[in-house]
Amino acid sequence: MFGVPDNAPTPKEPTLDEINLKIPRHVRPSDDGRSSLWLMLISLGIGLAILGGLSYYLVHQWQQHNALEREGLEASARVTRIISGRHNNYVHYIFQVGGADYRNEVTWLHGPYRLSGGSEITILYLPSDPSINYPKGWGWLDSGILFLFYFGALPIYLGAQTAWNLLRDHRLARHGLVTEGKVTLCVPKKNTGNFMVDYEFRTQPDYHAQNDQLIEGSNNNCPDEYKTDAKIKVIYLPSHPSRNNSWPLQSFEMVERKPQPGLLMANR
Repeated sequence: MFGVPDNAPTPKEPTLDEINLKIPRHVRPSDDGRSSLWLMLISLGIGLAILGGLSYYLVHQWQQHNALEREGLEASARVTRIISGRHNNYVHYIFQVGGADYRNEVTWLHGPYRLSGGSEITILYLPSDPSINYPKGWGWLDSGILFLFYFGALPIYLGAQTAWNLLRDHRLARHGLVTEGKVTLCVPKKNTGNFMVDYEFRTQPDYHAQNDQLIEGSNNNCPDEYKTDAKIKVIYLPSHPSRNNSWPLQSFEMVERKPQPGLLMANR
């Protein structure tokens, strides 16, 4: 008694004309689109947090080194240990001010220095706070800083690229023209369950007074498998046909326009 009968008619698939009559379409992010939005926000948040913390550290170090250059006093320090790293060496040293011992660890870039345990080096320290000190004439930026910048810039690049792709897909979903294409190649992607689909299609000659063109395109993450020469729906921008994808888009879905109350009252 309940449920959908087995012989119930399946929903009729809209024709190309019906799809294109709705341009500009009302669209919203699909499940894939919302996942991409979260990926974008998380990537940008991580990258900005890393770069923000790194920028604060660099400004703090720069201020300390400027203060040492202006106000620092010289003292002789003794190297207590050298730890060799892949790119840098890390030098531990000790010095005395007013009978008190002060220790520090700094990065020693590969350069024309010859140091060993027990070597003497000249350091600068702040008279108001000798714990702020650094070897005189040594550079204070090392390759580790560049790595951290790269580590922070990478998620920002990923987030920006995702945002750019979503903006492109949003414009394509709203203003793109849907036409029929032909599959030229379909191969499975490893360990994803999706397919790489290449296709070709002809543009509509009555848009922007252009002759029809044969355009090639591809979807590198298509959920459906097609045989060669199979028909496939393709969406493209009439003003930029090389910007295309298979239809429906995975990141956006169409939303039916709701009638406006004012128009309903006028039609009564």
